[in-house]
Amino acid sequence: MTDWADSIGATRSRFVEQLEQRGVIAQDYATLSGSVPTAAGPQQVRVDLRDEFPFCAPKVYPSDNFPRSWHREPDGAMCLYGEDREERLPWLDPDDLVAMISRWFDESAAGWPKDAPVLDLNAYFKRSDEPRLVVCGDLTGLTYVKFAASKTALTVTGPTTASRRANRQRSVKGRRQVGYVLDITAPAEPPTTWTGILSRLDEHTAREVDSAAKSGNIGYALVQYERGGHQGLLALALTGTADGEVDARWADVASNQPADLALRAGTQQEVLRTKHVLVLGAGALGSYVCDSLARAGLGRLTVRDHGIVEPGNLVRHIATDRHVGWPKPHAVKDVVESRSYNRTEVRPIADSLNNPREVPDLLQAYDLVIDATASGPVTAMLKHAAETLGERFISACLQENGAVVRVDVIPTLDGQATPDPVTPSGAHAAVGYATGCGDPVSLTPHYAVVEAGALTARHAIGLLLDEPVNATGVVNDYR
Repeated sequence: MTDWADSIGATRSRFVEQLEQRGVIAQDYATLSGSVPTAAGPQQVRVDLRDEFPFCAPKVYPSDNFPRSWHREPDGAMCLYGEDREERLPWLDPDDLVAMISRWFDESAAGWPKDAPVLDLNAYFKRSDEPRLVVCGDLTGLTYVKFAASKTALTVTGPTTASRRANRQRSVKGRRQVGYVLDITAPAEPPTTWTGILSRLDEHTAREVDSAAKSGNIGYALVQYERGGHQGLLALALTGTADGEVDARWADVASNQPADLALRAGTQQEVLRTKHVLVLGAGALGSYVCDSLARAGLGRLTVRDHGIVEPGNLVRHIATDRHVGWPKPHAVKDVVESRSYNRTEVRPIADSLNNPREVPDLLQAYDLVIDATASGPVTAMLKHAAETLGERFISACLQENGAVVRVDVIPTLDGQATPDPVTPSGAHAAVGYATGCGDPVSLTPHYAVVEAGALTARHAIGLLLDEPVNATGVVNDYR
């Protein structure tokens, strides 16, 4: 045996020995059984050590006569440890494992009163052969629904009728591309079969949907349910069986409702929706600043730049091939506003800032101005105006071909001087030239642009929320 196998074997043997000391006795190499203490008295369990042990938790099963409940896998095993805890391998502590099992019994007997609203009803069904993602919006008031099908998704597009003639299309597995929307409210225990779903419905609805499924008139059931005050959705792909019954298996499902999409934008989005930011410079860095602010839920964004999207820009810019030749601010607007989840109104201005007379009005007209121009004169104008008028802006840039990422809050919040300029090393001199461009091409890589864009957005959002990240900004020097 190898040292690795010896180590695994020793861990396994030590775990079994310690568990036997607590009354759970090995029956063979992979199985132990015994009892654990609970509030209601000892409960029998079976512990299976999988091949992946010790790097995955043992499977623990209650006795066959224990009532079905939440937090059980399709094969009946208890759900004890979440994926996010597995790096610590807490189950290797036998006291921790026994305590988790005892708690599971106690919580199950009480109906999981402290349960987090985990919307995982799919875990209690077998996986279907439907390879596509089922995408749904608001299903309120809908019964029969139709889908728009692509190679990767089935998207609910609206209501249809029960008639077979309403939609003759079938999916790649032969199921009719018609669904039926059900609501089983808040089940005390998870249904695990089609019959279990039907038992949660009124008699008329149960008979109608079961008949439609058996006849092949519907291929999917969209089952709405509730846990802990949160709404869940289970998508079941339905297949008729040889004995005239219905085999219901879960398919991946996701919501495309704006409120659900906005959940991932962060906790500050409602405040950010009221803010208006001006980004000067829609090059690579400016485009990613705009991208991050829009994804965070900013209400209005004005983007100003005189440049045109060239093919070479695409390596570091959010623009795509179709935007070549577009003014950069218009390309940013098109990309940002084309996203289904976007809530940001983008106003493009296709010119540069050259006139000092404009600067005071700009600083006062927006909630924040961000300078991503990499232009010394522009930064100098903004700095002089901000210090004179008591305003504040952010300057962001990349130096030394991306080896230095810099975000400055100007003026600083604590009255200190802005950090000193970075001293050029001479080791990152630009050597690239491209047709149609008189200046050397910056060799800054994409990952540096993304980092700078994210840091700029973080500092900008901090100022917009009156929760600044720090007083001066940040200088990350990787040389």
